[in-house]
Amino acid sequence: MPFYRKTVNVIWCSMWFGILYTAILGCVSVFAKDQSVGDRQNWTMVGAAAVLTLLRAFCIVPAIRCTNRARFSAPRHPFLLSQPAIH
Repeated sequence: MPFYRKTVNVIWCSMWFGILYTAILGCVSVFAKDQSVGDRQNWTMVGAAAVLTLLRAFCIVPAIRCTNRARFSAPRHPFLLSQPAIH
């Protein structure tokens, strides 16, 4: 994870998902077979209407990943795994 705070990581990753979504939508609208003005306006409206909803939805994936990574990466009680210093 690039940042120490979970909330910053979740927002950062969801914003990159939003950029990826708009880039894919732009490629689809440019390279589609039908290049009429009405279809371009339709693709623009679909992108504008869905981007905020998708940003909220894309917050779930990094949040689950950050939570699971923090939960399972370190042992819960590291002092139980260590050997005593005095025998």
